[in-house]
Amino acid sequence: KDGVLPAGLAEVANDGVFIRQLNMPAEAPYGYDVAIHPDRNRMVTSSFTPPDNYRKPVAKMDMKRFGDKLVVWDFRARKPLQSLTTGGAPLECRWSLREGTDHGFTNCALEDSLWVWEGDGRGAYGARKLCETGKFPVDISQSPDGRYLYVGCFLSDEVQQWDVSDLKRPRLTSTLKPGEQPNMLHLTHDGKRMYIT
Repeated sequence: KDGVLPAGLAEVANDGVFIRQLNMPAEAPYGYDVAIHPDRNRMVTSSFTPPDNYRKPVAKMDMKRFGDKLVVWDFRARKPLQSLTTGGAPLECRWSLREGTDHGFTNCALEDSLWVWEGDGRGAYGARKLCETGKFPVDISQSPDGRYLYVGCFLSDEVQQWDVSDLKRPRLTSTLKPGEQPNMLHLTHDGKRMYIT
């Protein structure tokens, strides 16, 4: 309530009734997004900055008070299993939509980069930088087949399309400048249209 750390998750029922609070682990107290892969019994959360820092003008924000962690959870037990270090301010969490895969993506706003987390086949995960993007990537979206990632780069006024079908060789395949400061992206389920704020 005071706008400081630690962050946490609130679990609510479909009718909005509060069920429980989940605390972030001590080594990763920041919070932002959450993505669940029920078939693998895994949940991933990302990091940003506490509200008392975010509410300041950008020039007055304390850049040392941003997270750099993804947390991998046992989804059904609601228990943190691992903290993975990334670039500064990993925001969105997206499990890959490609069938049979065990990896996902995050956009690190303060490092102008995309990162991937990957399973080792035994239930553990690692994270690594996938590629560098335009300035201040604030949102990511995927094509329905998981082949492409779309990145909204807020400070370079562009939306980028990355072919991530080969995680060892991601390729920038298209760039669009739709206007100033593209922020959130929504790709329709057929992959034919994108809405950008």
